[in-house]
Amino acid sequence: MKFNANSLPNGSEQLKQMLLELQQRMENELAEKDVAYQQLLERYNLKLANEYGKKSEKMPGVDEVFNEAELVLDEYDKKLLADSIANVKTKAKPNCTYTGRQRRIYCIGVELLSHIKI
Repeated sequence: MKFNANSLPNGSEQLKQMLLELQQRMENELAEKDVAYQQLLERYNLKLANEYGKKSEKMPGVDEVFNEAELVLDEYDKKLLADSIANVKTKAKPNCTYTGRQRRIYCIGVELLSHIKI
């Protein structure tokens, strides 16, 4: 609010009253700005804590930088897995001579060992 010399009151009481009103208005505006500043500061600190805090690894979107490398690796892994499954399906089951549980354990062990390439 701007004043010029002609718009100001001449009486000292009126000037004092105007000064007090302006002072009160300035204090209210300053208090509102302080509240807004504190809210923004809290939001900023919370954002920093979420992004760089102890549990930042669990935030969604954090690992998006590495998705391309993971996709390439996944395609390669799928190809290897498909090749190994094709090899497993073509092999015949071993001839097991044991009975019951011993037979199952022996057959599983032989199958597992037959898949390992040395």
